Amino acid sequence: MAFTNNRLKLKNKNMKGSKLKVQLLGLLAILTACGNSNEPNKNTGDNSEQQATVRHFKVTEQEKKIIDASVALGLNIMKAKITAGQSDNSNFCISPVGMYMGLSMLANGGDEEICAEICNALDTPGRDALNSFAARCLDETGDLSPNSTFSMANAVFTAPGIMTNTELSDILSRYFKSVAITLSGNETDLVTMNGWISKNTEGLIPAYFTSLPKGDVFLFNTLCLKTPWNKSFDVDNTRRADFHNTDGTISKVESMSKMITETISFGDIFSFIDLPMGLGAFNCRIILPEENVTLYDVISQLDKNTLSSRDFAIKGIKGELRIPKFSVSAKLVLNRETAEAVGLSKTFSPSAHFPGIICGAETMDLRMSQGSKIAFDEKGIKASSVTEISMVGGDYSDFEKSDFIVNRPFIFVITEKSSGLPLFIGAILTL
Repeated sequence: MAFTNNRLKLKNKNMKGSKLKVQLLGLLAILTACGNSNEPNKNTGDNSEQQATVRHFKVTEQEKKIIDASVALGLNIMKAKITAGQSDNSNFCISPVGMYMGLSMLANGGDEEICAEICNALDTPGRDALNSFAARCLDETGDLSPNSTFSMANAVFTAPGIMTNTELSDILSRYFKSVAITLSGNETDLVTMNGWISKNTEGLIPAYFTSLPKGDVFLFNTLCLKTPWNKSFDVDNTRRADFHNTDGTISKVESMSKMITETISFGDIFSFIDLPMGLGAFNCRIILPEENVTLYDVISQLDKNTLSSRDFAIKGIKGELRIPKFSVSAKLVLNRETAEAVGLSKTFSPSAHFPGIICGAETMDLRMSQGSKIAFDEKGIKASSVTEISMVGGDYSDFEKSDFIVNRPFIFVITEKSSGLPLFIGAILTL
């Protein structure tokens, strides 16, 4: 049977009384049994020495709270943007880690009230904790897997004649490895900014700005991830298939396909599958609504508290996995309405005080945006983001025959596997 009805029922008598449940710790908890398969690993074989080269990003209990808060921030922004504009049907993607980096840099230039608001939104006790976790992310996530690349970079661009606070510059350099670049004040600044972004996203975002942005100081963060599936899709199996868009139309899209023996987790109105990547250093979770359930219904249900308090049933299946092959670009502007929805109303108020950024200026108007580009193909995932802040003056032996067919709007979550560090969260509404 096709896994288009995700409410699977136990049919095997041996499975009676053995429904397994796991407690999710936030949206991005990684199921220890996920990725188990009777099929050989096409990318890695069974080479234990190669597996040993994968490093894990180990975090403290306090850092787990930061990760959970970053997940919640990403989900709440997605909820505010998508559910508020349901007629738009635009695809969505956000990098919660990119948002964390940008807001953490910003907190170092704000007054105590602004810093407290940002720390509260990120469930962090203070500036020192913000900075130390940012430093750890930059120092310890760059070489997690030998067959993947993941990188982050930060920069501060200043307009000519603008002097930034020396203490802030030292902090951003020490903890965020931020480079300082002074602009020239002419049209070449557009080339300079786009060139830095393109270089640090390995060309995935070649021209973020189409015109020169206005501002005195610009904080930038970039992320770039290139990682293969642990078990790649055969290009010969890719074929055109129906995808049921949010607006009711049906598109013919290139869909990747392979046979799997995997575990599926499901709740009342959605199911999800975890797909390991980069020899297990990364994870991609595909969240699929039940048939006749909208993606908006699922998004409205997903939050840190809901997911951490819910038990999800697990079922082993053996059948076809089909996922659309796609490339999507998305741009998010964090306006005041969205900022208020995620607890950052004071930070994005026109009267917000940032005495630690520009010498001689305390009140500044902020603009925060993030652009993301992500591509799924038979080999794996390529994903990148740029965040800009501008400022002005288990063991499963029984598997049921079933398929997991992603032929309707879905959510994806890409994480560092061991910590759950949220790299990208997205929703595909239309293809």
